[in-house]
Amino acid sequence: MRYTTTSCRNCGFKTRSHESNVPNVQIGSPILRCPRCGNLILDGIATEYEFMTDKERAKFTTENARTASYPGNILFIIVGFALLIGGIVLGGGYIAAGLIFGGGCILLGISRIIKNNKMSSEQIIEQAVYESLQRTKNSDYVEFIKQSYSANKIKRQYRTYAGKDVFMNKYKIFETRESYIDNMKEFNKLIELIGVDECVEKSETTTFINP
Repeated sequence: MRYTTTSCRNCGFKTRSHESNVPNVQIGSPILRCPRCGNLILDGIATEYEFMTDKERAKFTTENARTASYPGNILFIIVGFALLIGGIVLGGGYIAAGLIFGGGCILLGISRIIKNNKMSSEQIIEQAVYESLQRTKNSDYVEFIKQSYSANKIKRQYRTYAGKDVFMNKYKIFETRESYIDNMKEFNKLIELIGVDECVEKSETTTFINP
């Protein structure tokens, strides 16, 4: 399993600490301020929707995310049943081990499926895309990201989402959600913090793979 840690280059504060299975790209603002020293950080993993490639954008739909999650969750359940049955067949102390580890795998697989179904019904991914498109309406913010990527030699380009207007009209209801309101308040604070003379450095990223 791969573990990822990202930290502020200025003071070493961990913005991610030994997190498992962090994807190559996440949707979100790539600019954040270090809670410890106030240094602006450029996240090398998170980025806005309109700075993604077409291939990356395709992953950020509820249907694709749900489809991609099923094989792994089903595998957990199958392995769980195998361990459970194996423990019962072998008997003795293996029964307890089968119940603990097998049952754990089954519960984990089922809980993930339930969680994913809840996210699907609430359209969490679409809301994240909607919020991203709202943020990149701010041309100064977009320009700041462009300059930050260029200064840190990150090859990401801003490309307007062709279906932006249709998408925004379709999911305008998200603006009534408390989570949306809170997230946009945080974005407004970020905009206030970003100054024209500010410089931003990419976060330091380390990965550890435990075979």
